This record gives sequence, structure tokens and C-alpha cells, in this order.
Amino acid sequence: MQKKIVFILLLVLVVLIFFKEMFWPNYIVNILILLVGFPFSRIDRYFFKRLPLVILPILLGITGLLRFPFVDVIRDIYYFLIPVICIMMGYVLAKKFSLEEVISLFVLLGIIFSFLHTAISIQKFDFDLVNNFTLIRNEVSPGNSLMIISLFILLFNKRIGITIPYNGLVRYSAIAINIIALILSGSRTYLVIGIVFLFFMYFNAISFKKRIVIILITLIPLFAVISIGSFESYDEKTDRGGMTFMTKLIRSFTELETKDYSTQRDIIINFRGFESLMAISSFGEGTSLEKVFGKGFGAMVDLGMYVPLGNTEFRFIPILHNGFLYLLIKTGLSGILLYFFFFFYIFKDTTKVSLVFPGDSKVLFLERLVKASIASLIVANLVVSSFFNLEFEFLYVFLFVIYFKMIDYKMYGELF
Repeated sequence: MQKKIVFILLLVLVVLIFFKEMFWPNYIVNILILLVGFPFSRIDRYFFKRLPLVILPILLGITGLLRFPFVDVIRDIYYFLIPVICIMMGYVLAKKFSLEEVISLFVLLGIIFSFLHTAISIQKFDFDLVNNFTLIRNEVSPGNSLMIISLFILLFNKRIGITIPYNGLVRYSAIAINIIALILSGSRTYLVIGIVFLFFMYFNAISFKKRIVIILITLIPLFAVISIGSFESYDEKTDRGGMTFMTKLIRSFTELETKDYSTQRDIIINFRGFESLMAISSFGEGTSLEKVFGKGFGAMVDLGMYVPLGNTEFRFIPILHNGFLYLLIKTGLSGILLYFFFFFYIFKDTTKVSLVFPGDSKVLFLERLVKASIASLIVANLVVSSFFNLEFEFLYVFLFVIYFKMIDYKMYGELF
């Protein structure tokens, strides 16, 4: 009964992805999953082994209550609790579902998300989708890591003998719908995450020549499709409207650069870089204590001027696109080090399990999934603050459910 309730609640989470402003309902559903499924009466000791590394930054940040408004502090607590909740949810799924059930579950969730994303996009924009990547991203969904997870499990599960109930035409249709959703998301971030998964899942197991072939087969059709859209006119105030995916992709190499900004238009065009520059300046102006332990939750970055973001102008911003700088401002170098060791030990733990079972294809498969997920979160954290972003909740949960399955395997000698 608990498994069915958890499954239904996970489906609700997938649907809530398409209601981007509904943060609290998403949070409430997460809490319900924990209340229904978390084994409070019997918790393995290893669950607590790495958890303190993401709880300590919260304790550092709470000191902001002494300096900043309560509402601002609560907002940061909300964001910093996301990794903790995702770890707990991963533990719930690892204990409630078998390995094959978990793998099948994430494939199904990815298919459902990709189908809804594609269907809603077609319904809103008919079939003129290529010219509407920006509108699809803003009005439908920016995409989700579920489509990447589902796609790569479908591509690689047969190699290692993990059975999922998707074969033949159904499997190929599922692969196709995930690829279509990935293209329609028009997301540079998910394109990079896809490449990261491709590297960990396949590149390190094949020859260099085959890697080149895979790159060409994968990227050329993708770039061909996403670059078909014409360059539309842009809004003079923001210089953002009408940019195709290819335009944004080309700008990716300069958008994050920190430099001197001479005009407001220059700031808006390269806002992430400007935002990072002001965050670094704010960190540099802090006391020695603030540099080590942060300014605390509620601290904001002063942009030095009012900048139009969406429909409102802001001078002080509470959260940054660069999750590392966000972490640095709130919890200082201590917070950065704690998260570094957190992911380092997760990486190290999975490597140890793989060494205990050399030649086990299932363990190798799981190890690559964990490491691909870690690398994806780290890369995405540079641009969309993925460590503290509910958009990456499923990637977080997937990472930890597979991690806990591997630890169980090491302890009990079987994958169940």
C-alpha cells in the first residue's frame, strides 16, 4: 500500500513540473512521500554517514537570523533543505522498491514527463515548434532531468541484464519521445547533461574512433534540428526576445564571463556574468569571519543598480544562478568545502563498491549512473544553482536511490 501511495505522489510531482510557480505544493508532496515511506523505526547507520555534510551548511546559514529579516532567512532554509529532502527520498525509494522497480519507475516517470511536455507544446504552438523554443521553455516547461535519466536507462539497460517492461516498439517509442522532449526543451543545460551522461555511460568503455562516431551521430542531427529556426527580431530593452537556441548556445561562452559592464543593456545581455561579478565583489568585501563561515541566510547581493528581471526591477537579489557563489555568500568557504567533501565521498563510496565486485556489470552500470549524476549536478550548479533547485530534484533523488542500492549491495552481497 505504501509503495502505491509513494508512486502516486511521484506522479503528482511530475505533473507539478508544469506549474512552475507552485513551489510549496511540490515541497508538501515531498514531505508527504517522506511521512508515508520513510522507515523511521529502522534506519541503517550508513544513512547518517554523509548526511551531516549537507546539514552543517544549514546550521552555518541559520546564524543569519541574528542579522537579516526572518522571511529572507526562511527562503534560504527552503533552498538548502532541498538536498536533505532528496537524500531522504532516495532512501525511501531504495528501501521500498527493488532495483529493477526503481529503474523501471524512473523510465516511466521520464516517459510521462516527455509525453506531457511534447503534447502540451504541440497543443500550444501547433507544429511550429522549432521557432518557439523560448516560448515553450517559458510557458510549458524548461525540461527536466527525468528525460535524460529515462533515455540513458533505455539505451543501456539491456547491456547489463536489468529487466524493465519496455521492449520492442514500446522501447523505441519511449526513446524517441525522450529525445523529442529534450530537443523541445531548447535547454543548453540539459544538452550538456546529456553529453555528461554519454561520457560516463559509454565513452570510457569504447575506443576513440567510436567516440567520434557517436558524437557525430548524436550531435549533428540535434544541432540541425535546433538551428533550423530563423533569427527573429529582438527586444531593444533586453536583447533577449526572439533568440533561437543556436544563438543562445553561441552566447554560452561569453554569457558567464565576468568583466567590466559599461551599459545596462550590456548587463542585461550578460546578466549571469554580471551577477557573478557582484557576488564575488560582495564576498571580497566581507570580514574574515564572513569569508570563512558566510554572511548567513537572508544575505543578499547588491547589484549596485536596479536591473529589470522579468516584470520587476531588482537591486538586491537573494539567490544566484551560480550555485557555488550562492553557497559561498551564505555559508562561506566552509560551505563550499562541506559540499565538496559530500560529493567526493559519494563518488569514493561508489568506487569502493565497484572494487569489491570487479567485473559485475550491474555494479559498473550503477556506478556510472551515480558518477554521471554527480558530474551533471556539479556542471549545472554553475549556471542554474542545481544543488538548491527543485527542477533537479529527480536527478538528486535518482543519484541517492542508486547510491543507497550500491551500499546495500556492499553490505548484504545482493542487489534487491
